[in-house]
Amino acid sequence: MGLWVRSKTSLGRTQEGRMKLGGGRIPALPIALILLLCVTPWCDGGKRGGHRRQGGLHGRRHGRFGGKCVVANGMTYRGTVSVTKRGRTCQRWDSQTPHQHTKTPAKYPKAGLEQNYCRNPDGDHGGVWCYTTDPGKKWEHCDVPTPGKLFGRRRGGLRFLRNDWVNSPTAYFRPHQALFQFPTDIPSGTTILALGRNCISRLEAQNLESLPDLEVLLIPVNKIAYIESEAFSHVPKLNKMNLAFNQLTDFPWRHMQAQTSLTYLDLAGNSLTSLPSDAFEFLPAMRELRIMDNKLRSMPPGIFDGVPNLKTVYMKGNPWQCDCEFLSAYNTFPPAITLQLSNPSMTCSSPWQHMNQLVSMVAHGEQKC
Repeated sequence: MGLWVRSKTSLGRTQEGRMKLGGGRIPALPIALILLLCVTPWCDGGKRGGHRRQGGLHGRRHGRFGGKCVVANGMTYRGTVSVTKRGRTCQRWDSQTPHQHTKTPAKYPKAGLEQNYCRNPDGDHGGVWCYTTDPGKKWEHCDVPTPGKLFGRRRGGLRFLRNDWVNSPTAYFRPHQALFQFPTDIPSGTTILALGRNCISRLEAQNLESLPDLEVLLIPVNKIAYIESEAFSHVPKLNKMNLAFNQLTDFPWRHMQAQTSLTYLDLAGNSLTSLPSDAFEFLPAMRELRIMDNKLRSMPPGIFDGVPNLKTVYMKGNPWQCDCEFLSAYNTFPPAITLQLSNPSMTCSSPWQHMNQLVSMVAHGEQKC
């Protein structure tokens, strides 16, 4: 039995060969396993031995992006990355210097072969690539997520980047960079900012004051413990914000006057202990809220009043104290929210007679208050 493989040579040509299974050093594998290996995405540093790439997703000024897991071949990628994963500058597609080639804009009019941007006109399984300006290296793959898993499956919402975010010319990505401070070189026209899995500890007003067009802010899995009260006053177009798995004990709820367009807020995995009764006074457009895995024990009654579009609230993993105060507040939640909360994950931590019981069951049970 054999498995046909295809690869590019150093001259850019394609060669085919048969890899025999069951002999030599390669043991015979069930066909199902072979197919699984072929179609399952390979991630850097994963369990299947993928090599670990240095660096990560960079902004436009750095000229390079880098994903943690390639899930498509990138034929639809139309971003502006123009540097290979090993740091070589790309050669223009309409140029034959220093390397001659046949992948020209005239022969591939629908492949987006603009300037020297990384592309995949021939459907290479390794993803987007380009010819390089290095005379000693004809072509090389680029490090671009397509769309790529940015923050992993388990930590933080918005787990997968949308194609239009990755390909957006106004996106700035720098996760996995060991950043201890907020970047100062973010272009003023940035609409999507992603700084996940760094070591940023503070979020101040000056960090966002030059980003009036910002719509998506993704900073999960950092060490943010302090947010200045006016931090979001300069980003009135903000629509989605992810600050999950930081070290927040408080959030500037009463200073969100500018966020009338915010629809998604993820504060999961922090250390919030309480929410004020007017937390959503300035967030009328909210549709989804994630506050699971904090240290919340109770909620004020009527907290979700005045937020008609809020239908999805994740609250599991908090040490809910199912006393009369909290249960009374729970019964003031809109029906759409209580229906969504009625699942095995939101349970009571105290008092002892209700420990591990569903909050929804206790709230509608025979509890006497």
